[in-house]
Amino acid sequence: MPERDRAEAEGGIGQCYKELFLACSDPVRKNDYLQRALDAYLDRYRRDSQMTYQRINAVALLARAERDGIPLDSR
Repeated sequence: MPERDRAEAEGGIGQCYKELFLACSDPVRKNDYLQRALDAYLDRYRRDSQMTYQRINAVALLARAERDGIPLDSR
């Protein structure tokens, strides 16, 4: 798979988890979805710092976690 396609797919995984986070009402699952979304975005961004989509989404999720008082695993 070309690297650009892989990057898009990984961004899509982050997006799916982000949507699950936003739609979920169970606090435990909601926090898990947030962590998974953040992990997906940060993993890709750490491999390619030019991936602005992943960077912007990671920052937005970190801000949301802070605002909502959601503890995150600092992987």
